[in-house]
Amino acid sequence: MEFKISMKELEPGLQQVEFTAVQAEVEKERNALAREVSGMVQVPGFRKGKAPLGMVLKKYSDHIKSEMDRRVMEQAYKEVSEKDDFKFVSVNVPEGEELNVEYDKDLVFRLNFDMEPEFELPEYKGIKIDVPVPEVEEEKIEAEIAQMKEMYATYENITDASVEGDMLKVSYTSDLELPEGSSPSITRLAASEENWVWLNEPEMMPGVIAALTGKAKDDEFEFTSEYPADYREAELAGKTVKYNGKVLEVQRRKPLEDEAELIKRAGVEDMDALKSSIIERLNQQGMQEVREKQAEAVVEVIEKAVGKLVLPPNMLKGEVENQLQSLRQAKKDEEVDADKLQKEAEKNAVKELTRSFILAKIAEKEDIKVTESEMDMQMNMMSRYYGMKGNELKAAMSKSGRINELAFSMMQAKTRQFLVDQADTGEEKAEAK
Repeated sequence: MEFKISMKELEPGLQQVEFTAVQAEVEKERNALAREVSGMVQVPGFRKGKAPLGMVLKKYSDHIKSEMDRRVMEQAYKEVSEKDDFKFVSVNVPEGEELNVEYDKDLVFRLNFDMEPEFELPEYKGIKIDVPVPEVEEEKIEAEIAQMKEMYATYENITDASVEGDMLKVSYTSDLELPEGSSPSITRLAASEENWVWLNEPEMMPGVIAALTGKAKDDEFEFTSEYPADYREAELAGKTVKYNGKVLEVQRRKPLEDEAELIKRAGVEDMDALKSSIIERLNQQGMQEVREKQAEAVVEVIEKAVGKLVLPPNMLKGEVENQLQSLRQAKKDEEVDADKLQKEAEKNAVKELTRSFILAKIAEKEDIKVTESEMDMQMNMMSRYYGMKGNELKAAMSKSGRINELAFSMMQAKTRQFLVDQADTGEEKAEAK
């Protein structure tokens, strides 16, 4: 089926394309489709492919119409996609203009295309940037050693009053009446002859931290828990429960103090070797941070040289919504002005899309792609978080379409690092000195 095509700009970045096919072409396409259907189905009283066309059109009208709609849209999409000077990023049917193929008149329908912004890339290689490499200070090394001592800490019994972070062994009962067959986790919340309670969030029972802070071994306690209506255990949701009990033990976390034991635990020869390994690790972390800052600096230079882009309006609208959601989540505990939040989201969306288009154009020019092995490696790393095998996660993301988003994000990250590799960071001069 051939279309006559006309275009008009609805607004900057948004083109509307009108497709027209004469009635005879539409009917010809429908009849060809009906003959295909006739050859695939068995109509009673006729051999495959021999049933009258009118009978096939009537009996399989719903299928033929659905397939015609699909083919019309596919052909329309193909025709504009093949135009070298028509680069779009998304397409949608205008509101209230759903495709409806009829066979007794010319077919006319419209599609709206979000257009890829047109711009020239500036010189993006050899950009001079100055991002200082942080030195590993002695304070950072000592802080790392202190953290390791905390990591290897042990809990020891004490006779002092408990404070935040302590661990208490307690026995307790409550006035909670549980139905028969309650789960062990619910039963433990009702009463226990011996249970451990940590004096830090999240609380085991509402109010238990305040009730037990300051208690010592053999002290008795009582408190009331107000379980919220949305509590994770339905049997306790919205209930008020009175507890009373006794502290059996108080244990306090004691950091490892013996340097010889620390050296042994770390698997090194001495403290000098431990400090060297810490310095090496901090240097690696520092260089990762530096490269991210370098990438940011390079992209900022390119972004400034490119200037303001005419961004696809529908894509921009969607990105503003994404940014709004992120900002609301990040500031959920703050009082925020709705107008200020909207403006911040709009500013972030423009920046995000502008950079996205710039990096995509550089990636296309430099043929930067995500390889199959890189994707598999990423899947294997992500699979640990999701608790799935790498190939299972890849299949699930492919089915949902999210794998394309991931591939695009990985390609953009590779492009940022490519720009850093091509930049003038002054590192070679520093090494030469």
